[in-house]
Amino acid sequence: MHSEIRSALLSESSEYSYTNNNSKNINLRIGSLNCRSLAKPNQPTVSSEFIRFLRSQSFDLVTLQETHASDLETQQTLDMKFQAKSSIWSRHCGIVSLNSSIVLSSSLISIDQRLIACTISHIDQVFEPFTIVTIYAPASPQPRREFYYHIMQLPVFSTIPRLSIEDVSMNDQSSDQPFNHRMIITGDFNYSPSFSSQYTNSTPQIPFRAAQRDWHDFLLTNFNEFTHPSLDNPLPTFRRGTTSSTIDYIFGSLSLSSCVQKSSLEFINSTWTDHALLSIQLKFGSGRHGKGLWRANPYFATNSYFVKTLYRSLDWFCSSRVTPPLDIDSDLRPSPVETSQSLWEAVKVEVKRVARSFGRKQASWQQLHLSRLQAKRDRLLSSQSPTSGLHPSLTRTEKLIGHLQTDMAKTQTLKASKHWREHGETSAGYLKRSIETRTSQRYIPSLQHPSDSHLCASPGELQDAAKTFYQHLYTSETIDDTNVSILLDTITDNDIIPADDTDSLLVPFTIEDLLVGSSRSPRKSSPGTDGLPYEILSLVLKHPGISNLAVKHRPFA
Repeated sequence: MHSEIRSALLSESSEYSYTNNNSKNINLRIGSLNCRSLAKPNQPTVSSEFIRFLRSQSFDLVTLQETHASDLETQQTLDMKFQAKSSIWSRHCGIVSLNSSIVLSSSLISIDQRLIACTISHIDQVFEPFTIVTIYAPASPQPRREFYYHIMQLPVFSTIPRLSIEDVSMNDQSSDQPFNHRMIITGDFNYSPSFSSQYTNSTPQIPFRAAQRDWHDFLLTNFNEFTHPSLDNPLPTFRRGTTSSTIDYIFGSLSLSSCVQKSSLEFINSTWTDHALLSIQLKFGSGRHGKGLWRANPYFATNSYFVKTLYRSLDWFCSSRVTPPLDIDSDLRPSPVETSQSLWEAVKVEVKRVARSFGRKQASWQQLHLSRLQAKRDRLLSSQSPTSGLHPSLTRTEKLIGHLQTDMAKTQTLKASKHWREHGETSAGYLKRSIETRTSQRYIPSLQHPSDSHLCASPGELQDAAKTFYQHLYTSETIDDTNVSILLDTITDNDIIPADDTDSLLVPFTIEDLLVGSSRSPRKSSPGTDGLPYEILSLVLKHPGISNLAVKHRPFA
């Protein structure tokens, strides 16, 4: 019955990989909003609707201003409503991560709690960390100038070079200096760009008078505004009655400009806030991450449909590559005979192609088929009368559902690499160490260059260091016969293999030896970077044409 159910389902479990092949690129969606009291203690229903809407916008990060989250209880309530993965709150601002892979760290909150800064990173380090800052500037002119004066003294800004417009136009932005900072500044700045026309070089420099202008010049020379096409004629972000103005922005470092895929400025229900919702989507790529090691799903070996597909492909391979037909009428010289090793590598490439093709669309197929089976079960249950017994097809349908769900769960286990479950491990420490080891194997922060031993950090330097190392590793060197003789002389008579045993050790492997070896191999193991587990390798070795090739028996030689 079990095999019949599997055949009926064509249970083609998806291919899996220890790392996602798309892990080199990641989209990060960031929203910023002055929420005009997010908690709204007098209107809990409105607050819940507001937060539910924000959560539905698929943001990875949300920066908020005028939150009124002044106490721990309010902050915990907001975290619960947002279903926040991590967050940083102050009396006036908030930064919330809605993506479990996005980590907030190294936070800084200004004394007046109108500024929050923190480092944004990915748990798998698929992009370089960057700093995000959100501010809520005072509305009154004098407190606002004092605010900008004081935040410019904070380390998060004071370490960034002060440049003039001429410096920016003359500097090559592809170089590392001085545009190597990675920062995004969001918030309610409480001023419009038009304010700058009020100031000239002759304006009296009374205390804090020029602080707002200095801040604005600092932004224009070190950052780009991502949500307004032009600061000369920006779209309004604040409206109250018939009055509107532009006071909300998202500025980003020049080095991040190329990462911006799209931006938007959206009206929000006026019962929630009188500010617009600003958002950007960034696309990050990492030159320090590989695509990971692909692994074929070992459960394919128990799928009759996969076995038939694989053997048809191997039949074609053997007829075209292993024993190619001879063209008697051809005047061309016969092609050189391929070596057994090159043919075996070609076999693995073909098996990999079949496995990837077989599993590529299976995840969506499984979900669709599961939905159809669930709908069929519902129809069977609704069609039977209360007095009658179970429908004859109900048991079979439920078995199909159960086996399909089991296959899907097994595939997810493979994708998650949860080997700790197979070994009965329940230790959280073991799981944490496994995750850290897996991450370190996927990420290369730096390498020591083999030529001059200097530390390489940029993607280009990392690639050059790796290329140099492997070129040297695989370049043959002259063997020193004297050293070989010295090494052989150190072998004692007791360590020499007797002549009687030498012959048995030199006997070629038989196909039976290979089949027994593949059946005894560790569960969920793989013979190498080809990605073919031993379960599938055993299938390949059982194919008549391939078995001769595997033991280097060339019937046509």
